Parts: sequence; C-alpha cells; structure tokens
Amino acid sequence: MSDIVRVMKIIIYEGPREWVEETVKRSTVKGTHYVDSNRSKKISGYIINEFPEIIKQHEEGIKDGPTI
Repeated sequence: MSDIVRVMKIIIYEGPREWVEETVKRSTVKGTHYVDSNRSKKISGYIINEFPEIIKQHEEGIKDGPTI
C-alpha cells in the first residue's frame, strides 16, 4: 500500500481587475471533489481572499498603490 500524502498549491492571480475576477470565477475546482469511486483521492480548492487586493489603482493622479 502506498503512503497517503497532501500537497498544498497556491496560485496567485495578478493583473487587471476584470481579468482576475473572471479567471477566479471560472475556476474549475471549488470545494472538495473526489476523483475515484472509493473516495480515497480528492482535490480541494478554496479562495483565500474573497475581494481583490488593489496593487495599483489605474486613475490619474494616483502614483502609488496602497501600503502593505
């Protein structure tokens, strides 16, 4: 019998707000999905930040993004 292991993969989307929001919305893994009939293999996907963090505002007169 083989070992049962877990790997956590974090993906960061950064770009124009419309693209990020649409890409996250189309994500195919939300919640937990079992990939075999005896439920021993599963993939879980979660969104950590529900709202986008503004890196740089695209408005005239604003040169720097928020201080983190």
